Amino acid sequence: MNALYVARKIFRQFLRDPRTMALIFLVPVAIMTIYYFLLKDDLSMKLTLAVVSSERDSAPYKAFAEVLGGQKNIAFLEDPGPTAAEAIGRTGADVAIELPDGFFAALARNREPRFAIRIEGTKSGVEATVTKIVDAALARARLASIPFLRNLKLTSGAIADVSYHYPTRGFRLIDLTAPAFIAFFLYFITFLLTCVAFLRERSSGTLERILVSPLSSEALVLGYLLAFFVLGSVQGGFLIVFSTRVLDIRTVGGLAPALVPMLVTVLLGVTMGIFFSELAKNEFQVIQFIPIVIIPQVLLSGIIFDADALPAFFRPISAALPLTYTANILKGMLLKGQGYLELGRDFLVLGAFLVGFTGLSFLVARRAR
Repeated sequence: MNALYVARKIFRQFLRDPRTMALIFLVPVAIMTIYYFLLKDDLSMKLTLAVVSSERDSAPYKAFAEVLGGQKNIAFLEDPGPTAAEAIGRTGADVAIELPDGFFAALARNREPRFAIRIEGTKSGVEATVTKIVDAALARARLASIPFLRNLKLTSGAIADVSYHYPTRGFRLIDLTAPAFIAFFLYFITFLLTCVAFLRERSSGTLERILVSPLSSEALVLGYLLAFFVLGSVQGGFLIVFSTRVLDIRTVGGLAPALVPMLVTVLLGVTMGIFFSELAKNEFQVIQFIPIVIIPQVLLSGIIFDADALPAFFRPISAALPLTYTANILKGMLLKGQGYLELGRDFLVLGAFLVGFTGLSFLVARRAR
């Protein structure tokens, strides 16, 4: 009987809290819907492929382009070149193929012509996937140039010279994704700790006692920012050393430059934690923000899935998430070797998020008076 009483009490508490009921039923449905659209078309290997060729009017090229264009997970486009490297720089494609003049004629004569495959280099497993698809497309092109062989299945016989646009050849999946995950962990832990700490100070009356002192609301928020800035610096430095020395994470330029955007993300986690603490009445309600605030950012910000490959209806949501810009910055710095000036737009947007949530944090602290 005592157990039934406790169970009924818990059920009544849930029924009186619409937000908890939404967490139990609506939020999982929303997250599973996002997950469904991300994985139903194998989004992790959706590629953009550019082709540079001067023989676009030939029958073999059209057969080659037909095979590539018919691939479900490949967005096929043609580029004037003249080189594969310039095609990637201009279009931002994941892969560029450069077919030299006379290539298809040499292919038809079994002369094993050479061609270039240029891989952008910030996605894992691209080389194996692309070389297989391109070989099948070139085999179709070869058959198109020899009418009586069109129904046979042959290999292309062409030789690919594979190069990487960014020096990431041999990088593992962990090397390509670890920096963004480090920033996410710093953000997540900081957000959660700040949210709980600020809520506890408010519910225990500590916040009111602080605010009746000469301490201003702005000083309170800045104090939180300073404390977590120091904590984030130590934690971020530790994770960087651990990742590079123990886990042997490889990057193009080293992880040290990434500490700046990581710390900006930590400060953003502090200000967002202060703001969302205003919406919670207890620690249990703070936990409810994890599936609402945190999980969508993991799925849609480019940490796991490339933001440019998201379905069109998710891209505006991705653009409104601060971790999207952190992921862009870290990818640019650690995989492409880009500097702060080249990533200025993403830094400005991330800074705007920080300024905006800092202002909201000031309002929350003033309201507590």
